[in-house]
Amino acid sequence: MKKPTKSSSRKATAAGKGRAKSKTSPAKKSAARKKAANKKPAAKKPAPKKAPAKKAAARKRAPARTAPESPSRKALSLITGSLDDDQAEDVVVIDLAGKSAMADFLVVASGRNPRHIGAMAQHLRDKIKAQAGVSPPVEGLNSAEWVLVDQGDVVVHLFRPETRKLYNLEKMWGGTVAAEGEDADPRRL
Repeated sequence: MKKPTKSSSRKATAAGKGRAKSKTSPAKKSAARKKAANKKPAAKKPAPKKAPAKKAAARKRAPARTAPESPSRKALSLITGSLDDDQAEDVVVIDLAGKSAMADFLVVASGRNPRHIGAMAQHLRDKIKAQAGVSPPVEGLNSAEWVLVDQGDVVVHLFRPETRKLYNLEKMWGGTVAAEGEDADPRRL
């Protein structure tokens, strides 16, 4: 074996020193980590904000609340439904609000013959009694040329077509329908 010479020992120590330099001590590593932690990260672009799905679903509009249906509107829908079921002809609804204190609505309809008109009046009476508990007064049922059913808020006139043309209630209360041969002039009542 050879003894190491000074030059070879220098090389060995230089090589050993080099290794020592490449290795960092644990204290230096922790200091480097602290510096890296203290550094602020590069600014990132903010992501576009999205509404949370749960809140968006909760924000759906509630159904619009409608005003409670008035008793006169309920009675009107019952009466027009009954007349429709009984195949009444030329049903006209006239709004009397502001025109008269006797009722809110006036319904005028025609029947094919006196028997048809009488049957419509009886059905109306029965349906109103079932809903309100009180039987409405009915006028003119004997001849059935012109039958009046007074529900209270709604007054119903059932006519034969010839009698309806003669009295022309639509023109008197509505101002738009005229008898044959006349002009529909609302000023001329």
